[in-house]
Amino acid sequence: MQLYEIKEELIALLSEMTAIATNEELTDDQKDEEIRIIMMKYNALEGIESEKVLNLTRAFKNAQSMSKLIDDEIKALTVRKKSHQTKADNIKKFLSYIVTPGEKFEDATAKIGWRKSETVWFDIENQSELPEEAIKITKTVNKTNLKKWIKENGDNEFCRIETNMNIQLK
Repeated sequence: MQLYEIKEELIALLSEMTAIATNEELTDDQKDEEIRIIMMKYNALEGIESEKVLNLTRAFKNAQSMSKLIDDEIKALTVRKKSHQTKADNIKKFLSYIVTPGEKFEDATAKIGWRKSETVWFDIENQSELPEEAIKITKTVNKTNLKKWIKENGDNEFCRIETNMNIQLK
């Protein structure tokens, strides 16, 4: 599906650019050289610069819309997958209720067997009573609070706010 028609020459350049970006055999220097060659080809294309730039923007919008369609399809398939997995889990649970532990069944298409496993249980209210080596504490940086702190107290050698310029295409 394409929302906009894009010039064939531009599509070919974009395909080359994608091939270079995804080629893991090329070094960064080789990629830079290949991109430089593509830029030369882009500059040699006929047309007004604004038309070429807007054509690229339309190509971006085409790619973005295709990405969204794929995301939507993935979400729909994920919902279907979850439904089928839930059904399978419920059937397995039902079988575990009706089949006596240790009892085996088998034919050419299915087999029921059992294995032993261990589960660790602990009282969450009394974690302080557990041995120290069994406790794992994880710390993470809250970037929102850190940004607020930096704005109030200023930069230091360990943290700062960096300003970036991000292109916006619509």
